[in-house]
Amino acid sequence: MKKDFQGVRTKKNKTEFCVRSPAAEQVDLCLFTPDEKREVRVPMMRDDDGNWHAELPGKLEGQKYGYRSHGEYNPYVRHFFNPNKLL
Repeated sequence: MKKDFQGVRTKKNKTEFCVRSPAAEQVDLCLFTPDEKREVRVPMMRDDDGNWHAELPGKLEGQKYGYRSHGEYNPYVRHFFNPNKLL
């Protein structure tokens, strides 16, 4: 499913997340509890253009979130993937 936007948007009764990273092997959407003590990771789906997206039910306005990207760490080709770092 190709997405026509980057970022986050609410639409009807769902929230859509989309980030571009064609060289990533996996991207996780990370949702945090209000006290930031718990993190829930949601694997995102990749489209043919290298965009990673996730759709969640409900309007998540105000939700604290970030991304973790998995892939090769190789500074010589500008790949700095590290799932231990929150983006």
